[in-house]
Amino acid sequence: MKKNLLRELEEAERKAWDSLSRHEFLMFGYWASIWEQLNRIGGFKKSNPWEDLAEIADKREGFIEHVCGLQGFNPNIDRCKACEEWFK
Repeated sequence: MKKNLLRELEEAERKAWDSLSRHEFLMFGYWASIWEQLNRIGGFKKSNPWEDLAEIADKREGFIEHVCGLQGFNPNIDRCKACEEWFK
């Protein structure tokens, strides 16, 4: 059973990358979520293969993590919405 899950996990990753390369973003999200579920169900504890893409997207959009732990805020705003602290 674990072999089948691993095979399905690898196929989901391949299909996600393929969808992304074709600019099929909805299908990428579908296959990436299938990968996440199979990774969890199988107990594989593999690191997310799209983690680097998320970091690139964060940097491109100017998003950073605030000291209060809020992630994804835009530093062009004057205040953090989570803790109301003024940005410097």
